Amino acid sequence: MKNLGWGVLLGMVVGGCNQVTGVGDIVLDPDFVPGRPLAGAVGMGPGNVVPVGLSWDGFAEKSSTEGTVAMMDWYDHDGSRGVDAILALTSAFDCAACDEEAAAIAARAATWSKKGWGVKVLALVLDDGKGHIATAASAGAWRSKHKLADVAVGADGEFTFAAGAVRTPPLAAVIDPRTMLIVSVNEGFSGGFDELEAVAGLNGGAK
Repeated sequence: MKNLGWGVLLGMVVGGCNQVTGVGDIVLDPDFVPGRPLAGAVGMGPGNVVPVGLSWDGFAEKSSTEGTVAMMDWYDHDGSRGVDAILALTSAFDCAACDEEAAAIAARAATWSKKGWGVKVLALVLDDGKGHIATAASAGAWRSKHKLADVAVGADGEFTFAAGAVRTPPLAAVIDPRTMLIVSVNEGFSGGFDELEAVAGLNGGAK
């Protein structure tokens, strides 16, 4: 089994204006030190490492208490915390594809669990459905709408993973918890979670 914790994914491919993706070959990185994220290249695009302090107002997974959701809570450099892949999914209320993807996550979660993969999902919402920027209450409303009690939800009026580009939701970012490297960022919903499951399979074993 290949372990993403000892390398970085290369061969990031720009697939046009609607997709940036590519799970490439895994190679040893001499600068990688177990126990901390890969140094340098901090940013919000594919091939970057997510900023250490990245967080949102919202609700932690399986919690009904409003608080802060921090990306680094899922950093798992050696797999000891059971986190194999992270999906940060940015959505909006007036978005049919966002509704479709949220429903697909709920349905697919059982499969991930059966395979023994520790897949963490962060559902980020851009608005409140009434033309205003999202708040923690909006995140709670999104969670209730799609019955996402088992995943973390956060308010993301800044569209964090768009990284300044002109994009439309849903936007799915796949992150490797061994290095906190952003593996892919996909706009729209294709009907599956191929990049996410590729990372989960490499880190958690192809089961």
